[in-house]
Amino acid sequence: ASPESVALLSAPFLAGGVEVGISGRAASWNVVLFCLLVAFLFADTQLMAPNLTAIGEDFGFTPRERDEKLGGAISVAFFLLGAPVALLIGWFADSLPRKNLFCSVLFLGQLPA
Repeated sequence: ASPESVALLSAPFLAGGVEVGISGRAASWNVVLFCLLVAFLFADTQLMAPNLTAIGEDFGFTPRERDEKLGGAISVAFFLLGAPVALLIGWFADSLPRKNLFCSVLFLGQLPA
């Protein structure tokens, strides 16, 4: 992490009227851990795009069917499920402790994998 980002992350902020801050080392560790968790959470979703041809062949799709079903329908399904869930998680972020919410979302996101 760059010195500017560590300084920004370790800058104190007010939480319940009390000034709170974390050290540069802890801030760097938090950023690294967050990046790893996000990479693992989304790793499986990025595997489909480069393998659409092989997946389509396995299911016996024509090139047109492959593009329509795998390239279109699956993407729309992810959006139709993801958009309402994102709104719900946003609402929870305003009313629940974020650390617990973050851990819960990571756990639930890994269940299908």
